[in-house]
Amino acid sequence: MPHELDRIKQLAGLQQEAAISLKGKESAIKAWYNKYKKYTGGNGDPLPFGLIKAYTESGIISDGYEENELAKAEKTLGKKEMDWEDQDWQKVYSMTPITQGMEKDLLKVTGSKTVDEELLAKVYDVIEDMYPSYSDLLGKKESAVQPEPVLNAVKETPVTLQVDEAIKKATAQLKSFSNFDGLKPYKPKKK
Repeated sequence: MPHELDRIKQLAGLQQEAAISLKGKESAIKAWYNKYKKYTGGNGDPLPFGLIKAYTESGIISDGYEENELAKAEKTLGKKEMDWEDQDWQKVYSMTPITQGMEKDLLKVTGSKTVDEELLAKVYDVIEDMYPSYSDLLGKKESAVQPEPVLNAVKETPVTLQVDEAIKKATAQLKSFSNFDGLKPYKPKKK
């Protein structure tokens, strides 16, 4: 799609923006990320990564919008995001000061004229190491005992404690069976 858009621009006689260079702007881009990472995008990622994914990966516009602003816009428009038309998205954008601020700040920091796929791909290259791990997103530090992110999200309740205890007992019992390796199976005596 980006190539087709370039072709359309060329046919329309539109000048393409010069190649974007972010050299020397890395610390400003990381500061931009740190300013907006406290907000969550429509896809559950930190908002700057939601914006990047909206343009470079998913194509889902709401990924790059702050989740609370989306919820407020749904109430204001009286319909779910999935039912919005192009004119609805224009209204929504005017109702999203956080999302607008993030994009305007990005343009200032990078010196670009537009937020597009090329710019965001280069921004991602600068900040990709800042993408949080699943455990960071869950608010927990990674644990060697439970490497699975889903397991870290399980809250301990009486039921989970009982299940954990049953698993420990079964594991111990299985280990005790390994002591019988090499023994002949039991055969009842004939009468």
